[in-house]
Amino acid sequence: MTYQFASWEKYQKSITHFISTKNGGVSEGDYQSLNVGFGVPDNPNNVIENRKILAKNINIPIENFVFCNQVHQNKVNVITTEEKGAGVFDKSTAIQSCDSIITAEPDICLCVMAADCLPILLYDEKRGVVGACHAGWRGTISHIMTETIKAMQYHFDCQPEDIMVGLGACISVEKYPIGEEIVEVVKEIFGTEEGFLKQYPHSNQKHFDLKYANIFQCKEMGILEENITNLTMCTYDNQKDFFSARYAQHHKQQTGRFCAGIMLKNRDFLTFEYI
Repeated sequence: MTYQFASWEKYQKSITHFISTKNGGVSEGDYQSLNVGFGVPDNPNNVIENRKILAKNINIPIENFVFCNQVHQNKVNVITTEEKGAGVFDKSTAIQSCDSIITAEPDICLCVMAADCLPILLYDEKRGVVGACHAGWRGTISHIMTETIKAMQYHFDCQPEDIMVGLGACISVEKYPIGEEIVEVVKEIFGTEEGFLKQYPHSNQKHFDLKYANIFQCKEMGILEENITNLTMCTYDNQKDFFSARYAQHHKQQTGRFCAGIMLKNRDFLTFEYI
């Protein structure tokens, strides 16, 4: 039902993290079976039940989860205990207009949803800070990862060399052709297309590499390459495990959402004030 980053096993006493799959839930039809997103026309009662199933599977009370109303931008919110449970049972209570959330408080499970976009988890063991980031192409060209790392630095005095970054499953560059207008924006934002864009003969279009673009931002901010972990699975190609909006669109279907989450279990540090 869930994946984890093998290289993060050494942190299991301090954090719980996961990338959910589409398996093990109660939704039917195009949303079969573990759809955890309210933003699609699935039965909301099924979504709630799926979230309860996921929470039980990873042994976290569902009331400890926090969800965002994701808008494909670059806003980062600091989450406190007051927001615990946001968006769990009703989309209207989610953290509004936000695609990245960070916290230094334990027992808050930060969640971002995806169905081709890139879910990213962050952990600074030294400062006791976790984060969850949703990076589609719009968020990526808006430097959502850059803004997330900056927020961790500003609010919690995190140092980039201490931050671990885990990249979840997303659509692969081979399956992600984009229009010419987006090609021009990518070249303008990053100053080059090398690494960011690739040409594939089967589509006769340029393709955008979501993971490369976000890893680029991490390294530019000082994240060490050895601290970046990548779940190398394509959502489009792995239909048995993941929802994919592009796959559904190409097959004239609807699709659900999987999620990635991270929770700080404990912090053996002195507390400090939010900035």
